[in-house]
Amino acid sequence: MAEQSHGRYYLDRKPHLMAQFDLATGYFSTALPPFLETFEISHLLDQARTEFEDILPELPYIGGESNMLTKSLIQGAQCLPIFEALEAKGLEIRELARLVYEWTEREIEAKSEEKKRNVRGFYFSPGMRAVEMNRAAESQSGRFPEDWVSEFVDGDGRGFDFGIDFVECGLCKFFGRRGAERYTPIFCLSDYATYRAFKIGFRRTRTLAAGAAACDFRFNQDWTTPRGWPPESLEEYLPF
Repeated sequence: MAEQSHGRYYLDRKPHLMAQFDLATGYFSTALPPFLETFEISHLLDQARTEFEDILPELPYIGGESNMLTKSLIQGAQCLPIFEALEAKGLEIRELARLVYEWTEREIEAKSEEKKRNVRGFYFSPGMRAVEMNRAAESQSGRFPEDWVSEFVDGDGRGFDFGIDFVECGLCKFFGRRGAERYTPIFCLSDYATYRAFKIGFRRTRTLAAGAAACDFRFNQDWTTPRGWPPESLEEYLPF
């Protein structure tokens, strides 16, 4: 695929991305009444929608559909104007983290049992290892500077089946350029909701978002992923 101009990839998919945003705001509409009046929620989400639309031309291209983390970058861009608006209304980062954690948990748990089994089965297959090894090599090429950069870690035969060390984070870069680094750990927490719902055994002790040199993802098909909320129960430190 030829390289795409800055932002063109997302603008070409604008109707779909705006529809995705509307689905996300449906969740926030039902989750925010304990914090805000109904008229405030509606106005806030309408403003956030306009701001997300403005962000689209600025989103960096990191490979499109060929990079599974493009979805994570888009989700971060969708959430940014919502987070900023809610923080301006007095919500703390911890409250935002809980909202997003429960949203992710609900979305993944709603998937069919067949879908969950298929995802889990592939995750611990040779095919998944090949995917992660290829992605690591591609990320290290420097082709997409705003992408995540990862290193594949072979299992040690005792403690874990395989691992991924992320030494650069696309969300850290995206939020960092906007002076919004404080939001990045919210998405770190959501990893626990995702892997737990899929019954993919996952552990992590450190993250780039919390100041470490890498995010050390480790996977074992026999582990039970802990629930990520409240975050104090986790092995890693999250700053909220």
